[in-house]
Amino acid sequence: MRLHHSPTEVPVGQRDTVIILGGKGGLEARYREIAQAYGYDLKHYEQRLPPKTHPASQRIAFVLVMVSMISHPLMAHARGLGDDGANLVYLRSPSLSAVRDALGRAKKG
Repeated sequence: MRLHHSPTEVPVGQRDTVIILGGKGGLEARYREIAQAYGYDLKHYEQRLPPKTHPASQRIAFVLVMVSMISHPLMAHARGLGDDGANLVYLRSPSLSAVRDALGRAKKG
């Protein structure tokens, strides 16, 4: 599947990052493909976050929270990332179309 968006020509590793919390691990490659099509790097954490989630060199643009597939402690950690300036986006579904729509709305706004 190819998306027809023009990602910025910023090298991978120097782009803003989208973090997905929850979701389906089997879809991680597809989530990454969508994020990169919109010009973002992706970090996906299905079960828990490692202690050092926010390296100083990394700017977190969005935290997408799949609310139907996330534990309460992970949801609390998501709120903490939002306190660091990242935009929190809550999604009801872990679907590819929900991720695509959220990133598309973010790029337009």
